[in-house]
Amino acid sequence: MLPLHLFRNARFTGAGLTITVLFFALSGVVFLNSQILQIVLGYSPLAAGVRALPSAAALAIFSPLGATLAKRAGTLAPVALGLAAVTGGLALFATATAASGYGHYILAMVIVCAGIGLAMSAATSASMQELPPAMAGVGSAVNDTTRNMGSVLGVAVMGSIAASVFGSRMAHLGHGTTASVGAAVAAAHRAGGAYGASMLHDAASAFVTGADRAVLAGAIATLVGLLIAFRTLRAARPAPQVTAEEPAEALVAAEASAEALAGAVRG
Repeated sequence: MLPLHLFRNARFTGAGLTITVLFFALSGVVFLNSQILQIVLGYSPLAAGVRALPSAAALAIFSPLGATLAKRAGTLAPVALGLAAVTGGLALFATATAASGYGHYILAMVIVCAGIGLAMSAATSASMQELPPAMAGVGSAVNDTTRNMGSVLGVAVMGSIAASVFGSRMAHLGHGTTASVGAAVAAAHRAGGAYGASMLHDAASAFVTGADRAVLAGAIATLVGLLIAFRTLRAARPAPQVTAEEPAEALVAAEASAEALAGAVRG
């Protein structure tokens, strides 16, 4: 099971929180961007996937660069640069309007993914370096947990903010309560005519506004992550002395003491 005393190590905890924030931002913005590409900009699922490839390439390119920079300048440099880039990319994304095109979104996504690539490998290495080799499995499990937690929270929180803002905007525009942007688009197509076109435009505008608010919340989260990184990853610390082998060593010592005591009694 997970030894909770590991979280007393500020670098280990800070690296874990950084990974959580990174995947919070990544999963949330990808979730919203995929809907914008398909529903707002009108691309098919395949076309939207193809148009997301530049951001995936940025993630793949900058991940090894982050690891190299960490070896030369320490962990803090790539993590701080990466989080700053993610925050900037999310802030750019949040300036979108209903008239924004593919270029705006892909530029923001490339910046976000480049920043995540810079910070992710360095933060992962930082958490693993704080553990002795015998606890590598524990460290890997913690890293997986922080990634999954960040991903789930990113989709849940940012998706909820976007849906809430979208629903309130649609009600304000006179279209009543709408469950989702997909439902609104389907209703607009069924209505047809001028009202359908107006509803379709309003749904796209309302969803972009909701996505902007949600992504801005993600930018605030990554900014907090940047502050945490500066506080916890500033300088290297020695690995904790507690290892997974300590219980066995304690048992050996106890047995040796018992044998010595038995020998003394026999003597």
